[in-house]
Order: sequence, then C-alpha cells, then structure tokens
Amino acid sequence: MRYTAAFCSLAFAAASFLPVPAPAEVFKARRAEDLRTSIGVVTHFNYTDGAYARSDEAVRALAYLGISHLRDQSPTPWIRGSAPLQTYTDLMKHGYRFNFLALGGKFDPSATTVQLTKLEEACPGMIDAIEGFNEVDHAPVSYQGKTGPDAAIKAQAALYAAIRADPVFGHLPVYDLTGADWPKPGEKRADFVNAHLYPQNGSPPADWFNDAADRALKQESPLVVSEFGYASLPESGWLVIGVDQRSQAKGLLLGLFQGFSRNIERTYIYELFDEKPDPALKEREFHFGLFDANYRQKAAAKAIHNLTTILGDPSATNRTFQPGSIDVNVDAFPQGIRGLVIAKADGTLFLAMWNNTAFWNRPTGTPMESAPVSVTLALPDGLKARALFDPLESAEAVRAFTGESSLTLDVPDHPVLLQVRR
Repeated sequence: MRYTAAFCSLAFAAASFLPVPAPAEVFKARRAEDLRTSIGVVTHFNYTDGAYARSDEAVRALAYLGISHLRDQSPTPWIRGSAPLQTYTDLMKHGYRFNFLALGGKFDPSATTVQLTKLEEACPGMIDAIEGFNEVDHAPVSYQGKTGPDAAIKAQAALYAAIRADPVFGHLPVYDLTGADWPKPGEKRADFVNAHLYPQNGSPPADWFNDAADRALKQESPLVVSEFGYASLPESGWLVIGVDQRSQAKGLLLGLFQGFSRNIERTYIYELFDEKPDPALKEREFHFGLFDANYRQKAAAKAIHNLTTILGDPSATNRTFQPGSIDVNVDAFPQGIRGLVIAKADGTLFLAMWNNTAFWNRPTGTPMESAPVSVTLALPDGLKARALFDPLESAEAVRAFTGESSLTLDVPDHPVLLQVRR
C-alpha cells in the first residue's frame, strides 16, 4: 500500500495529513525565497529604556537572522523618551522594511499618517504595510467620544478609509486590528485579517495556526499573523507558559513552516530582543526575544539563522520563477507527519518534514524529546537525495547522501529538509 506525501502547496493548504490511502497526486513546490520572506519579527524601538535603545545591535542581530521585515509601533517622537525618526530611517537605509501599527488611545488618523509620510519621504518604499490597533481588549481605543470594542472597530474602518484615500499610502495593504471580533461578511475595514498566536501550555503551534487559517478561509480573506511566540522561561502549569530555549526554537520553526503551508502572508515572531534583563526569572514578558537583553543569541536565533541560510537563493529570479510539480510517495505515511515541497530557482528541491508532537511537559515544566518517526520515501522523476538539513542544529548539512532514489528518514519533532536534485 502506498500513500501520497503531505508536501502541501497553496492549492492544497487544507489537506488532512492523516495516512489515508490515495492515488498519486501532484503537489506544486513553493519558492524558498517566499518562505524566507514570510518571516518577520516584532521590534520595539520606541522602548528606549532597554535593549532596543541600541539600534546598531538590532542591525547586527537582523543581519545574522536574515530577516528584513519588521513590525513596530508608529513612531511617537513627540513623546518624551521615544525614539527619534532617525532610528527608523537608519534601519530602513540598511534595507529593513516596516509594518507600522496605528497609534491607539484617542484615535486621530492624521497622527498616524503624518509621521509615516516623513518616513516615506526619507526612505521611499520601505513601509510594507499599516496595521490597525494592537490588542484593543487590553489597550482600549477612543473614537468619536466612545471607548470600547465597537469604538475600536469604527476607528479601524476610519483608518482604512484614510489610508485608501491617502496619495502616499493608498497602495499599501492594511492589516486588521487585534483583540476584537473579526469582520462580519461584507464589512471592509482591512485587506488582511490578523491574528496573534501564543500556543498555550507549551504545545506545538499547528492547532493555533490551522484554526486561524480555517477562520480566514471562511472569511474569504488573506491572513497575517502579526505576533507569534514562546517565552524562553521554563514554567509549568496552564495557559500561557514559558519553555526552555531549545523548545522555544522548536516551536518557532514549527510555526513558521505551518503558517507558510497554510498560505499565511507573513508571520512576525515576537520578538527580536528580551526587552530588559530579568536575572530573577520572574517576568515572562522579558523572555520572548530571539536574543537576550545583552544581545546574546538564544537557540531560536541560531535556528532562524540556520533556516534562512539554508533557504537562501541568490538567483535574480528567486521571487518570480515558476516552481515545478512533484509526485512524492511515502510508504506507510505515519500519523502526525507534516510537510511541504520548497524549490530554489536552480532546480534544487527540499522536502521539508516535521512530526507534529508535544515537545514540552506541562506538569513538570521540562522539555520532552519524542522519538523520531521513521518515514520511507520513494523519489519520483529521477530525483536523487543529496543532503539532509536540520536548522535546529546547523546551517550545514547534517547528513550526506549519494544519490539514493528511495530512503528511510527519521523525522523529529521539528522541521528537517531533505535536499533532492535530478
């Protein structure tokens, strides 16, 4: 008995990955560069009393990560202690593009666009998107004399209308607010619905990404995840709890692949730096960074660096070439295995696979190392195995092959990438 591999494409995003017998199906590969650029990171350059006061360190950290898409609050240089506009223009001149959050509080559309206009004039084209208000259930927005979720939704609609009418920003995508109900059918207040995903109880992120993607499909709207993360503060208990550094890295890698496989436009990791030191380990909020407050790489930073290095595609056509299709059959495809096909412009393919299983023991607050799952592959169309990459461990191949067309791999609880070529 043979089973079609679950290397999903945009058109097959809603696939069930259970081992149901089926005839061979064709799966379209996805561009490696599209996966790489689907990764963003949240920054807080308006927090000038902690790690984000050093924008030069941010430049070094971002260059190491290979991430160029940032999400930050719209600049507020008129508020004492906030970063000046030059902080943002300096980053833009280094090639970093921003999704800027609209200012909450008492909403005035011009207060958002006037500062962003200055940035656009200084660095044309470096603003990616404009996002609505952040978590209005925790940070209420006032509009037209009212405060609360309904006021925030009306303010979001006004923001969307203002951006669409703006001669400078009218072409930019607008992301919806967070912390309120998603739009009702026919309600137009953004171009993308928006989700914040913090998997609870140290769980793998697939269910959270799938739930958001399924809801977006029902909305017939594209989806962005403007915050996604795990704190690297080992905890036990329930709900939002931290994990250790290696588990943080696993969770982030799993979420990035799961989100991309579900056609999520971009997933912004929360966040670049731990905002402040916390030697007593009492403040979970100060442990979400890819780097600690002293700019030291955590395991997650190394894993993201490894992944973007592996995916790097220097071809001039890396965002425009048309990936081919591929039949990949798997013998006795085990339950829980997920995957997709990734292509580079030179014809290199990666079969990415991961085991969707627990990696954190909630009751004890300790990591779990589940046994790898054995998967047998039969490569079609003259494809040959060349190397295996594990971004949790290295940017270099962790195993070499000699051109096998059929092989068995042990798939762990995080993504690994089998490189194949004809």
